Amino acid sequence: RNILYFIEQNRIRNINLNTNSLQTIAGDGSGFASPDGFFANQTGINNANGLAFDPINNFLYYSDTFNQIIRRIELNNGRR
Repeated sequence: RNILYFIEQNRIRNINLNTNSLQTIAGDGSGFASPDGFFANQTGINNANGLAFDPINNFLYYSDTFNQIIRRIELNNGRR
């Protein structure tokens, strides 16, 4: 798939290494926690730390440190 995921300023982003396209996967930059079920790119992240990819289920996990929670993003539909 050649996709690199990374954390940048309270957002989780990816870059497609084939096309060099950049996309925000999670985080709206606000830092405020929000309930589950929203699209991940419309929610706040406060100091994301650590990423883990589940290739079987196509999930991306991250720790939202200052909101004190571990989150899962469904990469197929962008929901958290």
